[in-house]
Amino acid sequence: MQWHKDGTPIPDATNATLLIDRARSADVGSYQLTATNALGAAASRVATLRVMESAPVVRRITMEPTTHTPFIGGAATIYAEVSGSAPVSFQWLFEGAPIAGATNSTLSLENLRRDQSGNYSVIVSNAIDTTTSATLRLNVSELVIWGNDIIQKRGVPIAATNLVAVSTWEAHTIALHTDGTVVVWDNASPDSTVEIIFSADTERPFSVQSSTGLKNWGTVPGIFAVDPVGPRIWFLDREAANAPLRFYRIRSD
Repeated sequence: MQWHKDGTPIPDATNATLLIDRARSADVGSYQLTATNALGAAASRVATLRVMESAPVVRRITMEPTTHTPFIGGAATIYAEVSGSAPVSFQWLFEGAPIAGATNSTLSLENLRRDQSGNYSVIVSNAIDTTTSATLRLNVSELVIWGNDIIQKRGVPIAATNLVAVSTWEAHTIALHTDGTVVVWDNASPDSTVEIIFSADTERPFSVQSSTGLKNWGTVPGIFAVDPVGPRIWFLDREAANAPLRFYRIRSD
């Protein structure tokens, strides 16, 4: 037996079945099988193969690790899940600019630096079309977070740099900067919060209030942390991202 494509014998295609794996435009044509024995030869009917090609689609891009925020000196890998007709080419971008040599379906980043924090995306092309994925944000942190599921899912804000001490529990995390200021965050988006530091008599009741126009003040639910040494109190407003403009005041109740 011998298979032919457009009248030309196909090398090593000498079985009763011809398997074309991952058919592409180059495989389009007319196929025919000839069979020979001692009594003669016979040819099959001609079968015409058409290939419907499709443009590339980036279904999603994901990143590992997933159990903690990538940290300085560590590693991260970004994956592109795509569909479409082969062959497919890739070009990874950082903040919209091509990354030299980053032309595989995965982007491996090692010995991470702080300046590698930013938005990553990928351009995917085939013979039909070219498309660009949505961006994926990578934050490279000085911190490594581990613990139970609640703590592991907590992001690290961009402001968490130049740290000398960190304390964390299920409710929130507090980190101390070298200049004595503190950043506080919880499992909400870490960079969509507002931190307020003030002095108050902790023996007297008080509340933090906000307003969008210096009237109609209302109490803001949030997280409080008290400095055990001095009279400073840190307050974290988790609803700040919901208001483009917000004024604050401390009210003694």
